Amino acid sequence: MIASAGRFIAGEQRVAVLWRTVLDALFVVDDDRTLIRVNRQAAELLRAPVEDIVGRHAKEFVPQANWPLVDELWDRLMLDGMLHFWPFEVLRADGTSVLVEFQATRDFSTAQHLFAARASDGPGPPATARFGRSAVLSGRERQVLQLAATGKSTSEIAELLVLSPGTVKTHLQRIFRKLDVRDRAAAVAEGLRRGIIV
Repeated sequence: MIASAGRFIAGEQRVAVLWRTVLDALFVVDDDRTLIRVNRQAAELLRAPVEDIVGRHAKEFVPQANWPLVDELWDRLMLDGMLHFWPFEVLRADGTSVLVEFQATRDFSTAQHLFAARASDGPGPPATARFGRSAVLSGRERQVLQLAATGKSTSEIAELLVLSPGTVKTHLQRIFRKLDVRDRAAAVAEGLRRGIIV
């Protein structure tokens, strides 16, 4: 108990030092992904007062279409302990959005996780940018790639996922672009190499 209290105080001291010295937006998130502390730069990034940010779930600042990616990134952070991701779309209080680059550290303090973010100044790194071992594929793109890895044809994938063959082809083209490959076989090989599919 004393050790835990000591760890908490040490964590609070680290946060206080960071708050005074870091130029990036800082967010402390609990295990439920609730924002429990943010600095002035975070409030500026989100264009909202601190009191309107603290207590809200992190997903409230992300387009709903990207919630599966948020879940995947969270799982990766919990598994690896560290995460660097770019570009990531964040919703602001004024209805606009901004692309950010962020880094995260799991268990910065007891059951608290630290995210540092900054607005992206440019288009970001190539589409093959990774977090951990995975490329930035949507959940649906990973499903398509996984089925392609089992030898399913475009028509078979479409039937299994209740999509049109044209939609499957569009997903495959996006996968090729994101993985920087030219065909299905290369995409499957790259997906296996990066651990995106099994």
